[in-house]
Amino acid sequence: MSFIPNAAAFAFTAAACVPVLKLLRGRAIVDVPNHRSSHTVATPRGAGLAVAIGALLAVATVRDHVPGLLVVALGSAAFGVLGLIEDLRGIKVGGRLLAQAALAVGATVAVTNTTDRQVSVGTIALLVVLALFVVSYVNAFNFMDGVNAISGAQAVVTGVALAVLGHHFHVVSLEIGAGILAAAALGFLPFNAPQARMFLGDVGSYFMGAWIALLMVLAVLAHVPFMAAVSPAAIYGVDTASTVIRRLRNHEAVFEPHRSHVYQQLARRFGSHMVATAVVSAATAATAAAGYVTAVTDGWVMAASTCALVAVVVGYASLAQPGAVTSES
Repeated sequence: MSFIPNAAAFAFTAAACVPVLKLLRGRAIVDVPNHRSSHTVATPRGAGLAVAIGALLAVATVRDHVPGLLVVALGSAAFGVLGLIEDLRGIKVGGRLLAQAALAVGATVAVTNTTDRQVSVGTIALLVVLALFVVSYVNAFNFMDGVNAISGAQAVVTGVALAVLGHHFHVVSLEIGAGILAAAALGFLPFNAPQARMFLGDVGSYFMGAWIALLMVLAVLAHVPFMAAVSPAAIYGVDTASTVIRRLRNHEAVFEPHRSHVYQQLARRFGSHMVATAVVSAATAATAAAGYVTAVTDGWVMAASTCALVAVVVGYASLAQPGAVTSES
């Protein structure tokens, strides 16, 4: 595989960060902290524009015919536009979910057309599940984007994991697309860690979340073993799901801003965003590695890897403190 797209994604994103930061400051597009925030200084938001620019320009450097990659890029760009509208004007929850569902269905069907899947009742059912997964993961990625570097690090770890899967199973679109995502995230990280000069915003979390989710959809439809394909999403999934369940039990509004995610609790407990990011990244790397092993082995090794994956997920979820701060009036 050529590393030109990866180098291009890194360089274009890093180069775009400076003008995007000036634009955000000039237009006063900032995230003002409140009692529910994990940060204490007003910070420009919308830096996902730079990541989107870098990744999309990198796709243009790919010389091979990789239709799956183009679908992932265009689908993610559409989600990014939706996130940008949310950043600038705001969208009611119902309208946002409907728009996300429409984009997810369209992108999932488009990805199917780039694979050798034959349309059948089973395929249609799978597409419905995968479209729901895309919407769920995009929102989970958005919910989890609450401390410095966490989303960029997640994109790097997940990108590398999916690129390895793409290489092993000879899915060129997956390998190249995952590499581009990881490289673009690396280009952004210096502006978001250890102290954040700007935040991704919804445009960034939607774009990156959709890119990852659509790569996973591509992997599943290209016959990459399901557990391996989605294993990098396990930690974000369990953190979001467990938090939603806790909030529902406490009769709290799920979409209301809060500070009760496991990663947010870790950041407060250790007084460091970077510790929380490191824990989440390490756990994601562990689940991705275990997922990969389940795909390339069988027998007791596969069983042991599956158990290890479950143990990491359960162990991470157990880090939550029952009496953690949730929402405050």
